[in-house]
Amino acid sequence: AYQHWNRPNISFFDRDIRTTDNYEAVKIDAKLTAHIGTSFPLGDFATIEPRAIFLSQEVSKSGILGTNLRYELSETDGIDTHLGFWLRSSRSLSTWQPTDAILSVGLGKGGLLVGLSYDMNVRNLSGQAFSTGTFELSISYIGNHDNDNSFCPVF
Repeated sequence: AYQHWNRPNISFFDRDIRTTDNYEAVKIDAKLTAHIGTSFPLGDFATIEPRAIFLSQEVSKSGILGTNLRYELSETDGIDTHLGFWLRSSRSLSTWQPTDAILSVGLGKGGLLVGLSYDMNVRNLSGQAFSTGTFELSISYIGNHDNDNSFCPVF
């Protein structure tokens, strides 16, 4: 996805033609988002689903790489469990460094997915690495596409 391609003015002020005040336009930078993923069957009931996401907006860049393991609990009920691990990395000045590790679990039935993820800081902030994190609950409906359900935590 490519957003803000025309770089719209987001300033609260505009040039006033009745005065000599000349406020500069504040333009939002264009944003690029790329997402790729696939799935590989590991047997009759299990699937591994690797994914990668890249985000770029001016000097801010971030990437997320991870995978889900989806296991069908019952062929007749159509209930899937999802277990995933993700690593988020960001560019800081000139180097890329890991910033967050994400663990996710979920349950899916049909196209409805309910997931819980834990976003864990892996940077050393104030000398306390691994000390801060966030739980996230997601409820998604992605439709039923030949039982190709996947759960991806909210980023």
